[in-house]
Amino acid sequence: MLVTGAGAGIGRELAVMLVGQGARVVALDHDERSVQQLADELSDRVLPVVADVRDRAAMAAAAEQALAWSSRIDIVVANAGVTPTAHRGDPAGRR
Repeated sequence: MLVTGAGAGIGRELAVMLVGQGARVVALDHDERSVQQLADELSDRVLPVVADVRDRAAMAAAAEQALAWSSRIDIVVANAGVTPTAHRGDPAGRR
């Protein structure tokens, strides 16, 4: 199971609950300290992974890490909150 936004809030609580029920959880967040702290608190049933969900290459690397650790990903909880921002010269905010 992979949970994005696992460093805080709902994602963190979900990871705690899932591990409590016996799941192995890939805890993904852009904040390295928060996911490492989660993994330290819970057990070896959590793999902390640092990635920005807006970065496709980082997410591909995160998926590879998850698969190397667990051999499969059955469920993805796309919990990370992403706020779009407009970029200079593009009022729609596209890159």
